[in-house]
Amino acid sequence: MPEWSSACTFWCRKLCADVHVKFQKKKILTFSVILGTLLFVSVGTLWFNNSSGLTYKIIYIENTSSPHPMTSSPTPSGSTVSVGPPKLQVLLMTYGRSGSSFTSALISHHPDVFFTFEPLYVVMRQIEAEQRKPFVNDKELESRAIINAFLNCKFQLEDIYALDNAQHKNSDATKDFYVCLRAKKDGVLHLACFLHFLKTCQNHKTTFVKTIRFRAKWAEWFLENSPNFKLLFLVRDPRATLYSQSQVFRDFDWKTEVHNVSTGHCKVLEEDLSQAERLSALYPGRVKAIRYEEGAMDPYNYTRRIYEFLGLDLNEAVLDYIRNITNSTADVKQTQKAYSIVKNNSTLAMNRWRYGAGFASVKVTDRNCGHLYSKLGYKFVRSQRDLESDRSLVDRPEPGGLFD
Repeated sequence: MPEWSSACTFWCRKLCADVHVKFQKKKILTFSVILGTLLFVSVGTLWFNNSSGLTYKIIYIENTSSPHPMTSSPTPSGSTVSVGPPKLQVLLMTYGRSGSSFTSALISHHPDVFFTFEPLYVVMRQIEAEQRKPFVNDKELESRAIINAFLNCKFQLEDIYALDNAQHKNSDATKDFYVCLRAKKDGVLHLACFLHFLKTCQNHKTTFVKTIRFRAKWAEWFLENSPNFKLLFLVRDPRATLYSQSQVFRDFDWKTEVHNVSTGHCKVLEEDLSQAERLSALYPGRVKAIRYEEGAMDPYNYTRRIYEFLGLDLNEAVLDYIRNITNSTADVKQTQKAYSIVKNNSTLAMNRWRYGAGFASVKVTDRNCGHLYSKLGYKFVRSQRDLESDRSLVDRPEPGGLFD
């Protein structure tokens, strides 16, 4: 039973980690491993029958407190969770500040979708520790394994650490699990939360992962090995993306470092575009490129095209949701928060960068990224007045291309 194997691994690692932290100052590492093992061995399994005659398992350990609310859904014995992979696996890859939170919200609002937000954040932390820029993610095998674990709701020993991720609080599907792990509970209750997380993930018809830390060429493994896998490649005007990154991430200065950053970003973007085109030709109907601006200007058709690509039904609840987040009456301060998906006017929000970026830095970005504009469907900026005008900088992508 692989689910129980994953659960046991998860719990042992959690117990050992917790104990190790407590005794780290005394350097009693051996004690932490021994205690974790003894606690694991002391776990009992209590069986009882419910009114329908099914048998359920409750993991317990002596002297635990009352069960966490997430353990209220019992798990059938024999097969701990529903069997088989989800019918559809979706990966949305993009870059920071490119509209991925907005696009993910549109997809994840469908009731069949189990959504994981930025599972590769843990990899980024490793990259930062090694003093490399976040967009230089060369950890292909590790990144691919983590994505695969969340798409299949199945975790191997080497994947377990990815469950301890602060970004899980940003998805309704994983938020309860995140809260449970942060709670000061006994390790056995964390295990119960993990089992509930697995069961919920596997019971959904679609698993959906969003990441800004993945390369298009890495998706080929999924397309080749998972016939139910589909890739969404989201882009935004590079000038808007980079200006927003400089203001929100604050990892570079927009005025003095824009040349190096825009050169690096558009080199990665060009490579990803080339790979996405290649994969689209190799796997027809399973790779789709989308632009954030289309979602901001026409969110209904944007969502409709995505849902048609994924084979999801666009129901009335989703349509109401689109209306609520793109033409909201919420407080202005709320809608202008960096990661807010709720906008009073999504088109105005899309163009806000134009009033702060400045022509000098935009011109540098045009010089470094302009060779991609015809393929992506963006226009050059001619002057500061043009930048701040109401002239649309969104153009039709070149015919027959990835975005056509």
